[in-house]
Amino acid sequence: MSEDRTTTQAPLSEVKLDYIKAPTFKDVFVDGVFGGITPRGYIQMAVYNERFAIPQTVVFKVQEDGSPGDEVEHKRVARSDVVRDLEANLIMDADLARSIGTWLVEKADALDAAQKQRGKVKDNSEESQKKVN
Repeated sequence: MSEDRTTTQAPLSEVKLDYIKAPTFKDVFVDGVFGGITPRGYIQMAVYNERFAIPQTVVFKVQEDGSPGDEVEHKRVARSDVVRDLEANLIMDADLARSIGTWLVEKADALDAAQKQRGKVKDNSEESQKKVN
């Protein structure tokens, strides 16, 4: 006999959530964000990290024993710029953006309090504003 699904069930008092890492999961160091509003009305936020450019080509002199010697610096091919590696593009609605914003502020406040307790006070308020573009 089939179960009657029209009966009212008591509301759940708790729910268990399992967190499972996707195959593409990775840790990302974030130096800043870049983004805005999408044409469909979502918030788009690309997170990036910054680094100096890695040379494309490096030339070394060959020593008598065949091993690499000093670099021939004028033959180095490289950008002279700072590179921003875009690591992930996050797309969300406004409610979720507000929720994430609140969560981030709470975690930053907790970190500040923990650092203050350990005597490591750091004022990043002006610096952190520079990284949000």
